[in-house]
Amino acid sequence: MMKKWFFTLEGTDKVTGNTPEVGGSWEIIDHRGGKDYRAIGEYIEMNRPKKISIYIKNAAV
Repeated sequence: MMKKWFFTLEGTDKVTGNTPEVGGSWEIIDHRGGKDYRAIGEYIEMNRPKKISIYIKNAAV
């Protein structure tokens, strides 16, 4: 699911981590064109299946 949210591909993902609970974190490191792109964040609110709120931080690798 995270790959769909962040438009990454299984073949380009170096790292994926996910703890889907309030206060939990997630991370994707995608490698494309010789560069790594890292996105990290935290789950803020979950009211499944209607609402999931996340904090997104893009960090340079």
